Amino acid sequence: MRVAEPTDRIYFELDRFERGGDHRLSVSGRWYGVRGRRFVRPTLSLRTDQGRWRALADLEHKPWAAEDGQPWRADFLLDEEATNLLEAALAVAPDIEITLPLGDTAELGGGAAEPVGGAAGGVGEAAERERTATPVPATSTRMPARGRSELDRLRDELANARARVERLSAELADVAAERDQATAARDAAVLARAGALQERDAPCQARDRAARERDRAIPERDGAFTERDRAVTERDEAVAARADATSARDELQAALERARADLAETLAQRDQAVGGRERARAERDQAQELLERLRAERDWAQRAATEAAQLRDAALGELDAAHVARDEAIAEREALGKRLAMLQNEHDQLSSAHGAALVMHNSTVARRTELYWVPRLAGVIVVVVVVALIAAVLTHAL
Repeated sequence: MRVAEPTDRIYFELDRFERGGDHRLSVSGRWYGVRGRRFVRPTLSLRTDQGRWRALADLEHKPWAAEDGQPWRADFLLDEEATNLLEAALAVAPDIEITLPLGDTAELGGGAAEPVGGAAGGVGEAAERERTATPVPATSTRMPARGRSELDRLRDELANARARVERLSAELADVAAERDQATAARDAAVLARAGALQERDAPCQARDRAARERDRAIPERDGAFTERDRAVTERDEAVAARADATSARDELQAALERARADLAETLAQRDQAVGGRERARAERDQAQELLERLRAERDWAQRAATEAAQLRDAALGELDAAHVARDEAIAEREALGKRLAMLQNEHDQLSSAHGAALVMHNSTVARRTELYWVPRLAGVIVVVVVVALIAAVLTHAL
């Protein structure tokens, strides 16, 4: 795709204008009619949906000098926010600028675009087109040659000024390189002359160097003597320190032996203390067992005392019952005595009737004897029972 007017002497045949990786725009093609022209660092002027800005070519493809019909390439870093391109112009020299076609869409792709007329040519023609060129919409296939705004014109002049500065900087770099070469040649000559002088003065320098080394060796020798004397002194001090260390070692050895003896005695005392502690523990365990046994016996004695008290109370109850029975027997005995007295009176009254009275008397005497021994026998039985109960209670308590 040729980007130029048919009558122009300089034109650019565009092969590829597309977006690459890492937000880059790549422009490649072939230049014609640029023999003897000096290219500066290419500049890409862009108008996007985010505004206008310019990008300098990446240094990867430097230098950008072009030869007629030879492949030429330049890459430009694209702003991440610039998604839709509305206009693009490529400048490679102050008087060489072409407008790059965008195609039917504002998005850049890998396909070829339709050719569009550009502002490339001689110096006068390029300057004239630069003053009269105006931006075109993204959907346009050819940029019109009507009035560009004052701001765009000033920006373009600034870009041209920057391109001139870069061209002058490149020329200045060439001059500096030539100057550096001349300086290097002069320095080489100076070094050669200095080498010749050095070879001429080498024997004198060797003599002076030997004298300096001799003068330097004398203080070193004196220093060596001083170091020797210092070493002898340090050796004597070390011998004395060793003797002191030997004495200290002997004292430490004796202290260690005493400490070992004290440790052995302490261990023996500890063993005795451990044995006494074990015996104390055994005695404590025995005392605890005895205490438990005494507590058990105390509990048993308390239960036995309770039971003895209960038996005592029962015995006292039975004793009270025996006393009541005894009192009843005594009352009955007294009643029988009264009755016996009455019978004695009757016996005295009936003594006249000897036969009948004798029979009655014998029967009365037998009955009185029987009634007299019954209460006594009952009292004896009650006393025996009470004594037996008390003996049983006392035996159980013991």
